[in-house]
Amino acid sequence: QFFSIPVYLLPISLLTGPFIPDLIISISSIFLIYIVLKKREYFYFKNNFVYLFLIFYCFLIFSSLFSSDVFFSLKSSLIYFRFGLFALCIWFLLNNNQNFLKIFTYVFLSTFTLALIDGHFQFFFNVNLIGLETDGGRLRLTFDDEPILGSYLSRLFPLLLGLILLTKLSNKVKFYLIILISLLTFSTILFTGERTAFGIITISTI
Repeated sequence: QFFSIPVYLLPISLLTGPFIPDLIISISSIFLIYIVLKKREYFYFKNNFVYLFLIFYCFLIFSSLFSSDVFFSLKSSLIYFRFGLFALCIWFLLNNNQNFLKIFTYVFLSTFTLALIDGHFQFFFNVNLIGLETDGGRLRLTFDDEPILGSYLSRLFPLLLGLILLTKLSNKVKFYLIILISLLTFSTILFTGERTAFGIITISTI
């Protein structure tokens, strides 16, 4: 259960900027390596996903070596492996914590709803829920000054819909919940004025 706590906090940490989410992903990856080695469950590292990810990772490193700014490019690509480890971490938690998916879904839904409420609040009052003013009409993250709320919503929206479909709710409740979340998400992204975010959510919804 302790291993699950940092992952539960990941959705809301994304509203604070990049530092805390990166820290959570790194810590979770370290925990995974320790537990897998301790339990000798090496099948987490010996599968097609890992092999394909390693090929992709090597491609990123190779591409960075030929970029115009090699050092800057390598700085991000070298540590990209932590995302592959984090994916394995999710697999491990799904296998070993029967309540993980349910708890994570409820935390994620609550966080996403908070972001939607905050987005509408910012649009109408030019200030977010903790008192930070909007920057030239661009809606910001709830706990950070970055005006990328639309990016946050558009990229996490498909994942949230998938998690709602997996919950043990009646089909009627799922239907109305998805319709409500979809309408609020579309309206919030329109308020942000982020064209890329609107394009992403339109394609993902289709």
